[in-house]
Amino acid sequence: FSYFLNIKTLKLILKRTKAKNNDTILIGINNYENIYNIMGNLRKKIGKILNLINLNTWSAVWIINYPLFKKDIKNKINSTHHPFTNPYINNINNLINNPISLFTNSYDIILNGCEIGGGSVRINNIKIQKIILNILNIKKHNFKNLNFFLEAFKYGTPYHAGIAFGLDRLVMLLTNTKNIRDVIIFPKTTSAKCLMTNAPNEIDSDTLKEIL
Repeated sequence: FSYFLNIKTLKLILKRTKAKNNDTILIGINNYENIYNIMGNLRKKIGKILNLINLNTWSAVWIINYPLFKKDIKNKINSTHHPFTNPYINNINNLINNPISLFTNSYDIILNGCEIGGGSVRINNIKIQKIILNILNIKKHNFKNLNFFLEAFKYGTPYHAGIAFGLDRLVMLLTNTKNIRDVIIFPKTTSAKCLMTNAPNEIDSDTLKEIL
């Protein structure tokens, strides 16, 4: 253990955690994404074992400033949210030279540990959008379905943001239900197909004519 943590580092840990005699400090070592999930689950498990979680209260929190990108186990860069989320940048060179250090202008609202809503400010600058697509290695021939989207930038894209709430998540919490499928009106199959409406599916020509 001392091979990885010298005295100076240990003193810094004690200072940051304000640990006292008989306190326990848990340290985990793994890749960035795994270690947060592992330690997060451990924190919740300890909370249940020691009866530290108050189940008779409603606790809500906004989560902001997510990392713009994350690396997988193969060191490949991926979007943490989605590739259309506006980043916090003072200089576009930061996006080009050190993209992994940036954060997103996105937000989630969490109620009792359950995400009930989320959204983001979208990119409205075509230069930033193209840089991000290139960072993610989404080449032009791979995003032909986005051509209409990129073309729209040429006509001026307003500053815009949004948020979506999961009403089924709220119902799940209010009814103390463990499985979200029990409160969804039209639950999907494992292939994301709706058995009631047969969606997603192509619209037949007669229906399309009625709509248009």
